[in-house]
Amino acid sequence: MAGSAKPDQKMKEAQFKYIRGSGSQGAQASGLFNGVTINQWNTAHVMYWSDSSHYVEFQVSTRFNIWRTGTTTWSNYTASLIIKKYNEQSSQYDDVTSNYPQTVSDIPHNKWEKTISNLPRGQYRVEYGNGLRLDSEWFLESDNSTKSLIIHDSEYKKFNPAVPGKDSTINTIPHMTSNTTPTGNVTARGAYTPAWQAFDRNNGTYWYDNGSNASNPTWLQYEFDSPRIINKITLQCATVITSGAFGIKEFTLLGSYDGVSYDKLLSVNNHPNSSDKLTYTFDNNNKYFFYKLLFGASYYGYYALVSSFEMYEAATEDIPAHWSIISPTLPTSAEFLKQGMDNLSILFEQKLVTAKPNPMIEKNGIINEGEEGKVFSYSLNLKRLIDIRSIKNEVM
Repeated sequence: MAGSAKPDQKMKEAQFKYIRGSGSQGAQASGLFNGVTINQWNTAHVMYWSDSSHYVEFQVSTRFNIWRTGTTTWSNYTASLIIKKYNEQSSQYDDVTSNYPQTVSDIPHNKWEKTISNLPRGQYRVEYGNGLRLDSEWFLESDNSTKSLIIHDSEYKKFNPAVPGKDSTINTIPHMTSNTTPTGNVTARGAYTPAWQAFDRNNGTYWYDNGSNASNPTWLQYEFDSPRIINKITLQCATVITSGAFGIKEFTLLGSYDGVSYDKLLSVNNHPNSSDKLTYTFDNNNKYFFYKLLFGASYYGYYALVSSFEMYEAATEDIPAHWSIISPTLPTSAEFLKQGMDNLSILFEQKLVTAKPNPMIEKNGIINEGEEGKVFSYSLNLKRLIDIRSIKNEVM
């Protein structure tokens, strides 16, 4: 890969060799590996499959996953491809498409998705399938990790660490200091003042767009690094300096997974003409990367001034650490890769905790005649409490 485009900068790229390929309408297969994500369809920077003559051949030295980006304008060109793997014994390509499910969604050129997983090392030929397909870039992720399961009571099991629940009282958007710092991406139709100032947690600053109108409404958007389920927002506006009126009256909240197709989540036609921070709740069970405020008329034409825009996730319960049964028989390699644990060190981590108090059982019956005192009993599970630091008895 010649450029720097990848789904995550921490991902390890598999060692590979591009062999040859053929694309449609000026597109070139080598464009899949040039490190550039771009919204084009007929240039050497992208790969376009439109008939059976179009393919890409490459060789990879380790197990790998294929990630793809689409194109913003032609994001619906998402037909599945034919996957063939070179057989050294027969010196021919074998069709292995059915062995590797494909994920292909309508995504723009700046979004990544894992399209094919757990491919073994070898030489591949990926051909036109049953419809148009247009990808801006591929990233071949090395997948050499070791997966493990624990056999216990003749069952193969996996340990699942605790997952903390979501707190619906915490603003999910961080304290922004630029459009991309510390995380996420802030964009707007126009920005007379910086768009990120709507998210800087400072009521003395604001985002301001004064160039919109009814046919070209203004908007403000935040893109999360990972999709979130948002079901509450707060909104606070500022005054239009020349009028004393406030800069929000009508707005719609939209959600999108890919930045192309949006769902309407909330519509407000009479936001109060004040600087009060107001809370709006709404039903939403879908995860979105993008949340956009699309503004209509304000109390001064179509000016929009936002001093604070906060988002809150739906509350979820904590999920305690637990074991899950994967299979009563030896799992297949595919099951190991999908369900196996990446790291066994968590099994050996010790955590010092205070156990809940438990009542003891009175055992006075074992006291001999003439002896004084009381006897109580309680059994400790030493398989679970492997390192007891102290025991405290209390008499009530």
